[in-house]
Formats: sequence, C-alpha cells, structure tokens
Amino acid sequence: MNHPTHLNIAIVDDNGAACDGMATLVRMAPGHHLVSVCKSGRTALAELPRTRPAVILLEMNLRDLPGAECIRRLRQLLPGVEIIAITDRPELPHILAAMAAGAHGYLLRDSSPQRVLEAIREVAAGGAPLAPAIARCLVEQLYQDKPGAAESVRLSRREEQVLWRLADGLRTKEVGTVLNVSTYTVQTHVRNIYAKLGVRSAAEAVACYYRRERRNPPPPG
Repeated sequence: MNHPTHLNIAIVDDNGAACDGMATLVRMAPGHHLVSVCKSGRTALAELPRTRPAVILLEMNLRDLPGAECIRRLRQLLPGVEIIAITDRPELPHILAAMAAGAHGYLLRDSSPQRVLEAIREVAAGGAPLAPAIARCLVEQLYQDKPGAAESVRLSRREEQVLWRLADGLRTKEVGTVLNVSTYTVQTHVRNIYAKLGVRSAAEAVACYYRRERRNPPPPG
C-alpha cells in the first residue's frame, strides 16, 4: 500500500523529553516527514527557511524567544507555512498573541498522539484546530469584549453554525458530522468566513464576530 505524499513537519521545542516524544510520533506516522527539530527559537529562524516545512509544531514557552515573536518571524520568513502552537496551560494572553502572530492552531501539551496528528492534517488542509480548553477560554473572553469592527459583517446561518462549533473545539470532520455535510463543505464555509471577517484563524473569527454581543449558538442542522 502506497503512502500519501509526505507532509513536511518541523518541531520547535526546547523541552527535551517532550520534543523527543513529538519527534518520534511524527517519524512513525505514515505520510509525515520530519524535516527539522529545533531546540530553540533562534535555531528555528536560521534553519527552517532552508528545510521549508509545511507545518510547524511550536512550543509557546521557548526560553530564548517569546513564542508569539517566533511565530511572527517564521511567518515572515515562510509566508505559506502553517503553525500549531503548543502549550502546557491555556493562558489567554499567550493564546491571543499566538493567533495574532499567525498561528492557525493551538493544542495543549497533553493532547493525545492521535489528536496531534489529526491537527497537523487539519491545519495543512486549511483548518484551524483548537483544543477544547483553548476554545472555551476564547469564548469566555469574547463575551467580555466591547463591540468590534465585525458589527457590519453578516454571516449566513450555516456559516454561524460552523463558526460556533469551531469555537466549541470541534475538528473540521466533527463539524461536518454534526451538521451532516462533507468535510470539504465545512472547509469551504471556513474559507468564506475568514474572507468576510478578514481573519486567518478560527480563534480570530470567533472573537471578531461574536464579541459584539452575547449571542446564543445557532440551532443545529
């Protein structure tokens, strides 16, 4: 049986044991090719433009460089790269900083191996994987925010349904199952939502659209 085209992955993590475990996971996964393991943010900035990964797993609490700053610089060096931030704890300032810098996913360190691999594939396909605890943290914050620039933007009923379920931490495939549509259809809705709101991640979209008022989630189906 042939494996799919390799997806090039890089890891940026200065936590030795955790980094080694993540590297082993990626190496063993069919269809994934580990091109770089960087033990510091500055090493990543020097090495990754050469190895050109498609997806980067990046620890937010790097000792030599703030995680958000590392993400921002990597996005400048590799405009098309997808970055998933990894953290031990869902602290709102770090989450918002990572999303603003260009991360399209956010996972907790204790995510299962299966969830990590799913997130890699999801973000590579245009999705925005969020750990449920991260999504809840964002939703709680957006209810406290003042009305924003999204006040004049109107999403369709289906787009609202998709956006709310992403905020609940559901993966693209799970959203499709809940709404009884294909994964491709969900991804199309996500792209349309991003275009309407002028954002690049699910977290940004949720905060931008729902912070203007305390809304109830759209009805299912």
